[in-house]
Amino acid sequence: MANLLLIPEEFTLVLFEASRMRELLDEVLVAIGAPSDLNITIEVDEELAQPMIASYVDVDDARISLWYSGGNFEDTLKARVLDEERTRRELGVGILRGMDRLSREFAGAPRDNKLSDGQRVLWEVTAEGRCVRAGIPTREARLRYVYRLACGFSDTADAAYEKAWSGGFSTWESIADAVASITPTAETTSRAVRRDDLRQIRE
Repeated sequence: MANLLLIPEEFTLVLFEASRMRELLDEVLVAIGAPSDLNITIEVDEELAQPMIASYVDVDDARISLWYSGGNFEDTLKARVLDEERTRRELGVGILRGMDRLSREFAGAPRDNKLSDGQRVLWEVTAEGRCVRAGIPTREARLRYVYRLACGFSDTADAAYEKAWSGGFSTWESIADAVASITPTAETTSRAVRRDDLRQIRE
């Protein structure tokens, strides 16, 4: 399977088992049909618990680097306990976006902290749609709401969502062009999905 570097190697502040995290990662890689030679680093900040949710996807020297707050994997009803369904979804979306970044079609994509809210969330819509088709459950209703906070409540925004969800965007340019064509509405919030701020603060 993939060459995985998990940071930390063992969890001490949350009740996650590193061995189970690795097993879930293997399950996700098989489900999404990832190549067996992927190099992946997953860093989890245990000190950032619910409701602090943050993630960051990058690629350095052909290695996918995923950074998460511990809250991304935490059971919303049981503090510090791993929610396996959420973990599969978060890993699936992150790895798919990392694989995108490794591809020629996404060579022009800015780093996550340079993406607009709309660009970030529409890209995540494409990834979550792929997760669902791979058999990884997701919370589509919540995703649609977060998307609308970023891109607005309009027919144009809804059409872009449906196209992304069904796999209609396969390049960075297509995502960027779709977001550029959306006219913000009064309900749009300026910072609906920008989640890299926590990572920058921790650094």
